[in-house]
Amino acid sequence: MSHFGDTLVIRKSFYSTISQLAGRSPNFILPLVFLGKFGGSEASDLLFLSLAIVFFLGTTLSNAASDAFIPDFSESKINRASVKWRNSILALSLFSLMLVAFLAPEIGFYTLCIAIISMFLVAIGLSSAFYVSQSYFHGDFVTPGITWVFRWVSVFPVLLVDNVKIAALLFYFSILVADILRWFVLKKSAARYLHQSSDQSLRVVGVSGVFWFMLSASLSGLNPLVDRFIAGTLVTGSLSQLEVIERIASLFLLVPTIGVMQVINVEVNRKIQNSEFLHFDFMLLKWFFAASLWSVVCISFVIYFGEFVVNLLEISEWLGHQSFIFGVIILISSAPSMFVGMICVRILLGMKKSKVVLVYSGCSLCFNAVVSFALSSLYGVNGILLGTLLTYSFTGVMLVLHCSRYHRSNLDNIWRKI
Repeated sequence: MSHFGDTLVIRKSFYSTISQLAGRSPNFILPLVFLGKFGGSEASDLLFLSLAIVFFLGTTLSNAASDAFIPDFSESKINRASVKWRNSILALSLFSLMLVAFLAPEIGFYTLCIAIISMFLVAIGLSSAFYVSQSYFHGDFVTPGITWVFRWVSVFPVLLVDNVKIAALLFYFSILVADILRWFVLKKSAARYLHQSSDQSLRVVGVSGVFWFMLSASLSGLNPLVDRFIAGTLVTGSLSQLEVIERIASLFLLVPTIGVMQVINVEVNRKIQNSEFLHFDFMLLKWFFAASLWSVVCISFVIYFGEFVVNLLEISEWLGHQSFIFGVIILISSAPSMFVGMICVRILLGMKKSKVVLVYSGCSLCFNAVVSFALSSLYGVNGILLGTLLTYSFTGVMLVLHCSRYHRSNLDNIWRKI
């Protein structure tokens, strides 16, 4: 990549990261405010288990679908999604409703309301994928991130209501209202690009090509959901404890990652189309070094200010200072291998190697389930986080080795032709 190309990616990544940090801040801060007021309980455990299901089906799958649409936008102008894609959204939404109801400890009014809201959240999240991909393809990395800011409206039920179940329902419902507002803004923003391409041939994006991409890109995204299932088998409040640690670690780590990855994904597709991947190993090394440096900065911050954060959120009584510090450090330590692994996944998907990614994602999922469950019986919530660290390290190394081997074989073929 040239110096100009590096500068362009860094600038786009900066804009994307700032918008993601500003927009997604309520996704991480408000659950902490909720837990700071109500603590860990069965009601909060079910709420955050449902949020984890919605995050996978409505956000992780939506992000994968957005990435899958981008190559189609590169090939020709797309003006609308297919009926099959909308039917898939309906099926996944109903699946989320049944999953929440099935995993709930008991079926009651509270559980049914949580399940119904989850269904609509998944539908809205997946419906946004088409408009998000339009924005990314046309270089708008700000709107998809900053529009999450609507979720700040859900702070009012937490502050004004004292009953945990009523507060949880109003909190969850206000998230749904915020996501509907976000959907309207994304649709309005994408309409500009659809209008610009109205003179082009109409092409409908189907679900067949998107399916394998979505499944491959998002299967490893089940790991956080598996972690929460395992935490649910521990004592009451363990799932809420895991939620606090992951939310705070994610605020330091995953939001910047999301901001950078969206830019990298577009750049990867462009480079693959132009056959520009001649410095693959050096590119991975640069990003690994950058992620490692960022992790060291985050860990230093947590060590020095972790006690202040615990006291500020008023969660020290049921979370524990040392447990919190140790858990966040474990999760942040997985950043370099996780980040490099995500880049390798984007490269393999861009090279139409979806089934290869699917195999590695499946191995990662199984490895995480077995290791995290075994360690959780010894170390509780921190055992689950240790399993996450080992999983990302194992998967990251395997993906780098596979990508490097595939890349070198392609280079050999190029040199033979020369």
